[in-house]
This record gives sequence, C-alpha cells and structure tokens, in this order.
Amino acid sequence: MDFDDPRQPLLGITVGLTSIPQGIAYAIVAGLPPQVGLYSSIFPGVMYAIFGSCKQVTVGPTAILAALLTKYVAQSEDFAYLASFLTGCVILLLGVLQLGFLLDFISKPVISGFTAAAALQISASQLKSLFNTTGSSGGTFIKAVINFFSNIKSVQLWDTLLGVLTIVSLFLLKCCSPSSPLSCCATCRVHSVRARNAVVVFAATAVAYLFYIYGMTPFKLTGKIEGGLPKFGLPPFQTVVNNNTIGFDKMLDVLGPEGLVMPLVAILESIAIAKAFAGTASVDVTQEMIAVGMCNIVSSFAQSMPATGSFTRTALNHASGVMTPAGSLFKAALVLLSVTYLSEAFRFIPRSTLAGIIMVAMVSIVDFSILPPLWRHSSKWARPRSVWRRVV
Repeated sequence: MDFDDPRQPLLGITVGLTSIPQGIAYAIVAGLPPQVGLYSSIFPGVMYAIFGSCKQVTVGPTAILAALLTKYVAQSEDFAYLASFLTGCVILLLGVLQLGFLLDFISKPVISGFTAAAALQISASQLKSLFNTTGSSGGTFIKAVINFFSNIKSVQLWDTLLGVLTIVSLFLLKCCSPSSPLSCCATCRVHSVRARNAVVVFAATAVAYLFYIYGMTPFKLTGKIEGGLPKFGLPPFQTVVNNNTIGFDKMLDVLGPEGLVMPLVAILESIAIAKAFAGTASVDVTQEMIAVGMCNIVSSFAQSMPATGSFTRTALNHASGVMTPAGSLFKAALVLLSVTYLSEAFRFIPRSTLAGIIMVAMVSIVDFSILPPLWRHSSKWARPRSVWRRVV
C-alpha cells in the first residue's frame, strides 16, 4: 500500500462521505440501529485493505444483504451479528478449499434477475419512509406496494417534498460533472458530485436542524444514534426471542437454508464488482473469497452486519482514480471519527432523504443491458414469459 500518494486521503474521504449516509440507510433497511451500518463500513474496510485482491473495491453493507437480513432482525438484532460470522466462515472455507470455480455455474441472467428483483423489493420498501405513510413497509414487493396505496391518504407533504428533491438532486448532480476539471472550482465541483450523497444529506440535515431550532419538526428524523466504538466480543451464539432464550442450534434453525443465500450473494457481489473494475488485470477469486470471508468474521466481533463489495462506492473509488487499497483505510478512519464525534448530528438526518438515496442507488445495480440479449435469444412464443421470469 502506498501511503506517500497525497491523493489517497482525499480519495478515501470522498468514499467515506458516501459510506456514512449509505451505512445508516442500509442499517435501517435491515431493521438494525443506524450505527451498525457505520461499524460495518469500518472494520470490513480495514480487513479488505489487508487481504483484498482488487484495489478499487470498497467493502461495507449493501442493500441486498440488508434486505435479506430483515426477517431475522425482526426477531433479534443478534441474528445480524451471527449471520456476519457465519457468512464469513462459509466464504472463507470456500476460499481455502479453492472452490471458486463453482460460481461459474451460476449464469449471468440468474444473477441479474435476482439483483433486479431485490432492487424492486428494496425500493418498494422505502415508499413508507419516502412519503412518511402509516402502516407497515411490507416484507415483499407486492405487500409494500399494497400497504403504500392502502395508506396513501396519510402521505406527509414535507417528507414527500424532501424525498423527491433528494432523488432529483442526486440525478442532477450525477449528470453535471465537468468533463475536464482543470480549474480549482471545477475540481471542487467534481468532488462535490462524487460525494453527492453526503452533499444532499448535509443540506437536508441542515434544513431539518433549522426547523428544529424554531421548534418545528416537519420531517421524520433518523433519531438517536449511539456514538462511540461498538461493544467488542464474540458473536452471539444465543439470544432472547419473545422473552425466551434460544441457543445456537435454534438460531441456526431460524436462519435455515435461506441463510446460505447471504454468503452466496456476498461473494457473488464482490467478485462481480472486482471483475467489472479490474480492467485488464485478472481477479484472484480464491483471494477475493478469503478477503471477504475475513471481513465478515472479524467485523462480527464488532457488532457489524454482513458486508461485501459495494457497486456504488466501488464505482466512486474507480472514478476518483484510486491506485492502492490505502483509500479504504482513510475511508474507515473517516467513518470511525464520524460515529465517534458526530453521532449527535446524525439524528437530524430525515428518513425521506435516506429513502431517496437508497432508491437512486437501486437504479445503479439493475443490469438493464441483459434484457436485449434475453429478448433476442428467446424463442418467439416464450419471449414475454422468459424475460418476465428472469427479471421478476
């Protein structure tokens, strides 16, 4: 790792400014305390900087893993920490046994279809926060949409306005990056565009705080966030559910076979992202498995949710021109400082702003390019059914 490059701190800070709002948002998606998403951006990032094989990849919580955790966290948040440990163990074992070739049997349409379905479900679950409606956010895409329209009369104007402005602002910032950042102003503009999530969150938080000063709370806020370091210790091998203590074997029963989806998704995400941004360099799949496995095992000792490579943050890393894994260390340091010293300010972040950030992030993970080839190669009578089955 090259710490002599003066750009590395700036690049790490840029990614860190994106990791903070996304970490909080994904923890909320999973039903976990917001600070868990920040912890999950710190420790996996450090471990990946040590063991990772692709300098562009940045590791942390992702929307898909957060969505997979939701039903387990509804019983106890301890399931998230155990899932992180087990996910890491499974991936590390696959890496040690050099079983990465098994992933080649999972076709790209299957991965793209799963990702698109997850993006739809996650976006639908954010309708409640975006419009601040009453009722449940729904456990599935259909339920979320039905619950939203059933409670559409409870839509709050201020939250809706702020959420829509968040989405519009993010898309506008994404489109207005200058092509040649030669001047100082253009350079500042480039970094503002790249850290657009942080810019939008800062603006929304400032507005919410101004209202708070004058005794008004028109937005639903994130609420109190526990600051400081996490409680370090072994992952929970027992927990309390409905006032009953259940052991490790019962926790495994709750996770069930579906729990194996998490390590599969985690390693597929990370390897796919590494291959996408490695360019002409080859990706060591075995080393990538070991790295992601270690990220999750170590972070499970620090109250973290499962983590893997993030497409949006890795794309930002790549666009920033990162050259070494050192940027991940600076990113982790920034997030650590923020959760230690700025947790009191984070409670003023509006929920609708976080929902808007998640929805915009979901657009970037859907692979629309897979649809034309599927349409062309489908038989004439099966086209509509084939495309629908793969996407939904």
